[in-house]
Amino acid sequence: KGKWRPFLYARFGYFGTTAISNGNTSSSDGLTGEGGVGINYFFNKNAAFEATLGYRGTRTTGQLLNSRCGLGLGVQLFFHPKIKPEDRNKY
Repeated sequence: KGKWRPFLYARFGYFGTTAISNGNTSSSDGLTGEGGVGINYFFNKNAAFEATLGYRGTRTTGQLLNSRCGLGLGVQLFFHPKIKPEDRNKY
């Protein structure tokens, strides 16, 4: 029997890059962030079909905000540690 599990996700970060082309060097840095909602449909205890809807934005030094919305579809695999029956209430 399958189970539906909704979720939220978010990720934020800082990045820096340096490019060398024909002896010239250029560097840039910036901030990036994304977030959205999703749902997993578990067809067994370790695998699920996943759908997400999210937003991603990136701002690089000296440039305008680069943003996009997206839809993701995929399969997720979940690996659970083996827990002894007597230890299940500890976690």
